[in-house]
Amino acid sequence: KFDKPLFPVIYRDLRFTPESVERSLAEIFRLAYLWDYVLLLDEADFHLLLYYSMFLRMLEYYNGILFLTTNRPGVLDEAVKSRVNLNLHCTFLDESQVTAVFELNIQRLREMKEQAKAPGHKKLCIDYDDILGFARSHWKNNTNGVGRWNERQIRNAFLIAASLAHYEGDIGGHRKGL
Repeated sequence: KFDKPLFPVIYRDLRFTPESVERSLAEIFRLAYLWDYVLLLDEADFHLLLYYSMFLRMLEYYNGILFLTTNRPGVLDEAVKSRVNLNLHCTFLDESQVTAVFELNIQRLREMKEQAKAPGHKKLCIDYDDILGFARSHWKNNTNGVGRWNERQIRNAFLIAASLAHYEGDIGGHRKGL
């Protein structure tokens, strides 16, 4: 067990000139190592495509734990692959996993609902059965895997739905549940 905090970095967090990206990445790598964090470079394929040689050099000399994510593993060439110790391929979630992710996000909504009991906050109504019914229906209607949601998409859908529910409540909307 590592018990190390995660330091997530995505491309859009960096500056957009080659010099400033190199400085930003160098500082991120340095801090992650000094703080003993696990570094997560999300959308690593964008880093690689734009700043290939600089990125390879940083990968070569980084001594900490680093995760690279990509939705396009085919863009990683042999020079990058030779610097990677472990490749993980994530498959589509099965129905029980989708349900578990939905239940986790429902629990987060319950926590938001508890916080909303504080004075000055609008009440959040959550239709748990309807949400889980949607999860099962959506999974079954996308049997080939295309169109099925991953964990990030599910979380984003919950965040957007909660924001819309609060907004509709603020403007006097009459929907019964989330």
